[in-house]
Amino acid sequence: TVRTKLIGNEEEGEYILVKVDKIQHKIPLREICFMEGYGDFVKIHTSQEVIIGSGSLKYWMEKLPQTGFLRTHKSNIINIHKHLKLKS
Repeated sequence: TVRTKLIGNEEEGEYILVKVDKIQHKIPLREICFMEGYGDFVKIHTSQEVIIGSGSLKYWMEKLPQTGFLRTHKSNIINIHKHLKLKS
């Protein structure tokens, strides 16, 4: 069973809760590198692990902060704070 809880907020920053089987994963948004969509499921890639959660990429784009995440393809969302490099 895979379940997701909406974004919460604590002193350490915003996070998502993803329940996979009987284990609940608390994933700080700053740790998410990118997400890959697979229909109604998503692979959440962090700097430490990959977690498979429920919800389409459309669902996640509605829940994630608009300023930190960008949908680059129909099956990918990236954390722009992890991937954006500016040239001066």
